[in-house]
Amino acid sequence: MHSDIAQKSSMRDLDALNDFVKNQLDGVSKELLLRVQIKDLCTLLDQKANLNDVNSTLEVVQREVEVCIKDQ
Repeated sequence: MHSDIAQKSSMRDLDALNDFVKNQLDGVSKELLLRVQIKDLCTLLDQKANLNDVNSTLEVVQREVEVCIKDQ
């Protein structure tokens, strides 16, 4: 009977340890995914067009549209 109790106790301990390790690995995985997403976001923000670039492009488009309208 003592060996049955000891075995059940060690199985519970093993299950608890298994759950703990699984939770820790899940947490690390989530942190890594978040870091990757932050890195991607920073890269995208670095590549975004600034306001001067957008305005100058819009001016070029407006001039081209005006030229097309005058030609018709």
